Formats: sequence, structure tokens, C-alpha cells
Amino acid sequence: MSKVLALVGPYTEDGQILRESAEGAGWKVERVNSADSLKRLNVGNAQIVPYGDPRAMPGICSQLGIPEPESVPLVYLDTVPRDFVPIDLRTMLATYMTFEDFPFWQEHQKWHIESVSVKSCFHAGEYTYEEFKEAVKDLGPNDLCQLMLRAWEPIPVRKVHRAFVCHRRIESIQPLYYGDGGKKKARRFLESFLTDHRVKNVPPMAVDVGFTAKGLTLLRTYAAWHAPVGTCEPETVLEVLRQSTIPPRRTSTCPPKVARHKALAKVAARG
Repeated sequence: MSKVLALVGPYTEDGQILRESAEGAGWKVERVNSADSLKRLNVGNAQIVPYGDPRAMPGICSQLGIPEPESVPLVYLDTVPRDFVPIDLRTMLATYMTFEDFPFWQEHQKWHIESVSVKSCFHAGEYTYEEFKEAVKDLGPNDLCQLMLRAWEPIPVRKVHRAFVCHRRIESIQPLYYGDGGKKKARRFLESFLTDHRVKNVPPMAVDVGFTAKGLTLLRTYAAWHAPVGTCEPETVLEVLRQSTIPPRRTSTCPPKVARHKALAKVAARG
């Protein structure tokens, strides 16, 4: 089956990286701002693999009659076992952070704050309450109610590795910045997360693993179909994107080892 990479929304550096890789692999590539863009290509039964702007993605997928790729909840890291996020990390709406008496500001006088919404209005970094108020002073109440932020305690992150995962497997993991050591350690940490029976949902996604004074931590997650490529191999990212467009089979959400043990137990019970 032929494949079409549909770049949704405006030009981005990541989209260009994937375009070059897709064209090198024999895929068709089209920038899509409406369903008509792809219809004119006469793609037939080709597998359409969308990548790009999350704001435009639902409408484009609906018009094309293809499933919308699986998303990663913005509060995903707030729901995973604390073993994998040992630092104090929160995800919340910006509006709460604008109140000086909000308990958030009593626990730490400074927080590293960054946007997890599509559009950001300030630079990620460490902020006191006064500095944060200054950074968002031009936003109205409605904007603040729609701006989702991730904040973690002001603890140094020595290095970060970005991985693309699919079906509970690491397809690619590469150092992002702050040095290039620790790749094997980051891989082992992420594999322990992916195979942990307490983790019920692992959508196709990109994950950042950070090295801190409190140990390794999951730092950020992105849905695969709009994740920054970083230093990961674009051909591998393309395969994760392709897999993310395939509707999941009705199988167990258990990690592979647990699912296998359950399957063996069923066979033994049948005698």
C-alpha cells in the first residue's frame, strides 16, 4: 500500500525534516489545509499519515474520513506512578497561577514553567510569582483559561533524552541537549515504565526523559503526530506516525510480559 504524508497546517522545521525523509522512502507528501488538497492527489487506497497542527487535525481527519490519531492527555504525567516522576511536577491552567495566594506559590517560590498548549505566549524557564504575572500580563481572562501549563520544582535538569514509543516499544531514543551521555540508562528507565503493569495507557508518543538530582524522571510527553522530531531518526518517526494512524486492535492494555502470562494461564485453564 502506498503512503501519503499529510503535513497539516503551516510550514515547520520538523515538517520539512519528515518531508525529506518521506520523499526519500518513496512516500507522496502534500501540505494539507483542506480535504481538497489530498483529493486532488487521487491517492486512492493509500494510507494517509497526518502530521502537524493539533488545532486543524480533527477537522482535516473528519473531512478525509480517516481516524484522528490518538492523542496524549495534557495531564498524562500527573497520572503515572510517582516512581517515574520523582520531581514535583504539575499540569494546570494558567489562570490558577495568577493568584498570589494559590498554594502552588507557597510550596516553591520559583517554578520552571512551560506551555503544553499549542500556542505559547512566553518563554519556558524559571519564574517567581511576580515574574510570571509580568510574562502573561497581556493575556485576557479567556486566554488564561485556555492556556495549559506544566510546572516543576526548580531542580536542575542535567541532560534530556527524547524517545518515540509505539506499542510499548522504544523505536528511537537520542540525547536532546545538556550532553550526550546516559543513553543506556535513559533507555532502561523508559523500558521499565513501558512494561510496568500499573501503566494502563501508552499511546504512540514522544517522551522526554530528564536526569535530575532526584534521579531520572519523565519530563514531557507529546502525541506522536505533532511531536518535535528532535535528534531522533526521521525514518523511525515516520513509522511511529504510520502506526499511530492504524486503529488499535481490541487487545489487552497490559504490558507485553503481563499479557503473555495471562494468555498462558488461559491456555492452561482450558486443559
